Amino acid sequence: MGTVTRNRGRAKKRRNEAPPPPYDYDMTRAGTPPPALYACPVCGLKMRSIKLIQEHIDQCLNDDCAIV
Repeated sequence: MGTVTRNRGRAKKRRNEAPPPPYDYDMTRAGTPPPALYACPVCGLKMRSIKLIQEHIDQCLNDDCAIV
């Protein structure tokens, strides 16, 4: 005589439930746009802070940029 196996701790698959919506940045931050990225026109480096990118552009124009 065979034994009956039971579902041991595994969650049952729920039916009639919609799958979660795809990840959307706007939905996670209550409709705010994604953060702006500022790019260096010399080497193309991208940063989120306009102050840092301005300092970096000054370095690039003085040929002190290590990225190029």
